[in-house]
Amino acid sequence: MLPELCIALAKTQATTTIGHRDIFWALSSAVAARTLVLHGDKVNDGTVFSWLGLCLDKNTHSYLEGKDKPLIHAWFEKRPLRYKAIFKVGLSLLAGQRHLSYKAMARLHEAPKPSDFNEWLFEQALAEKNIANKENYFERLFAISADTLARWQAKSPEHAAYVVTKSIVGAEQQAMRAEDAHHLAGAARKKEAELTIISADVPQMLKNKGRSDLLYVLALVLHKNVHDENRAPQQELGEFLGGDKVLQDAVNYALSNAMFRDDLPSANEIIALNTSQKRHFLMPAIVVSCERIHLEAPQKLLSLTDKQISTAIASFYAYSAETQMSSAWVETLAQHRPQLVADVCVLNAIAHFKKRGVNPRGLYMLAYEPCFAAVAKLAVLPLLSGFPPRALLAQLPMLECVLKAAIKQVEPVEL
Repeated sequence: MLPELCIALAKTQATTTIGHRDIFWALSSAVAARTLVLHGDKVNDGTVFSWLGLCLDKNTHSYLEGKDKPLIHAWFEKRPLRYKAIFKVGLSLLAGQRHLSYKAMARLHEAPKPSDFNEWLFEQALAEKNIANKENYFERLFAISADTLARWQAKSPEHAAYVVTKSIVGAEQQAMRAEDAHHLAGAARKKEAELTIISADVPQMLKNKGRSDLLYVLALVLHKNVHDENRAPQQELGEFLGGDKVLQDAVNYALSNAMFRDDLPSANEIIALNTSQKRHFLMPAIVVSCERIHLEAPQKLLSLTDKQISTAIASFYAYSAETQMSSAWVETLAQHRPQLVADVCVLNAIAHFKKRGVNPRGLYMLAYEPCFAAVAKLAVLPLLSGFPPRALLAQLPMLECVLKAAIKQVEPVEL
């Protein structure tokens, strides 16, 4: 199953939309790591090389998740021969591309190098007749001791001299490192500018009037690794804000109180933007705010106005479709304010029906989540009435969810 899933993910990698990239990288990371661990010993080096490419973007930047990286590293540490063989097959499979050795090495995702990797690289370079192929091995040499260099000079003065003239690092790799350094410097400048802008907005945040575009970014930071037990949300936020505790407290205040802003959008605004493939800047902050209100006191969540609750539910449907966020607070609302939840569910689904959308959030819950039973009773008949008579084939699974909910929750005479 996992090897087949790797093949399917590889086919969709190039066509994944921006809104679903984070989900794709997280899924690819988990699948690639576990496929390697469970099936790596059963397949050839080329297949493993292709699996490991699932976590690299078109610029060869790794998106391997923190919790998955140790799995890949541990697998290679126990198999030094496979490490070398997979690097070598990568040079062959990627032949003709620029920065060839860099790209082949990137597939190993910074796994610890075998203790004899330098010796192996030198031997491979000796055996190669093509100068370009020799350079691919020389470029990966690292931390060469004086004793090692002396042995190489005795064995092959020509090749040892080549290593010395290349200053241990190939010209192509030097260019890549310069490019990386430029990248990092640019990222550092951008980060400094972002923190300056966020700091300037602190007085407004403390009045619950902070810039919505900044709250959008900050809420996404909190949810970046929400399912990674090794990465606490506040740890993510603290690192993003450079460890500034005062700034972090102001941001947390603004996010916690997002539901009480004067410029809170309506449910209709959220849904209209979502069906047009757009996002309201306050949407993720609203979800964060509701999560925190629910954790603090579920009764406080239930005391929100109808408009606030409708906006919260619409935001959840729009945002959780991308992030698969927890729905504990939505379940509480579904049980205690079912009419409001049903109204937003119907509005959201019918808006997607009209736009020929294929996966509005919430319909699955009606069919399969017991805590949404009261919502299902109120929503299924309007949903059946609003389902398009000339629906797309891809929309039929939505109809299946609504029909299952109807069979479970509605009296036959009403149908």
